[in-house]
Amino acid sequence: MAATNQKPQPIFTGSLRWWIAAVLIAGPLFQALEFLLEGESGEGAARVAVWAANPSRIGLAMTFGLLAIPFLLSGNTVLVTLSREYSKRLAWLGGIFILFAMIGLAGVHGYEMAAYSLVQAGDKASAISVLDGNNLGLPGAVLLIMFLVCAVLGVLTMSAASEQDSFFVEKFSHGGMSSGHIAPQFWREQVIPLIQIRYSDSINK
Repeated sequence: MAATNQKPQPIFTGSLRWWIAAVLIAGPLFQALEFLLEGESGEGAARVAVWAANPSRIGLAMTFGLLAIPFLLSGNTVLVTLSREYSKRLAWLGGIFILFAMIGLAGVHGYEMAAYSLVQAGDKASAISVLDGNNLGLPGAVLLIMFLVCAVLGVLTMSAASEQDSFFVEKFSHGGMSSGHIAPQFWREQVIPLIQIRYSDSINK
């Protein structure tokens, strides 16, 4: 019997698509409102000065920042669900990286709220000390790694998981048909499974 070409079925259907779209929009929107309300306040003493002069506005900005986190986590789940159709391992790995980054982001918000509370209490010197983070030690280093490094790794991994078009790598350009162009879909669907099969065959001999 001849094989028939079937269109891939959508993962999200009906009204669920609108809810998914709202989740994907809400997280970045709340973050944008946070950044807009807080503005360019600098670091340390300059930031504390802005917070002290605009407590209501900064409080609202922090509120939007906190509200963004659950939506960003939910959006991560959606991205993993969509990307795993192309590469399950990369999708899950990217999702884990982003999960760590979101936990780090929540930690950063908690840290900023502690400083904001000190500003509200009138203890600006302690608030500056908290924001400078000079005495955090190992926990502070772990927090930065979770927040910054995992965010970068997560975005790169998720991009690789969902990438379909080929991209150019100059150091692999030595002529021939591909001439430096890498096709992620070809490697995911044909080359890597073939390598796995041959490796399994070699160790089972």
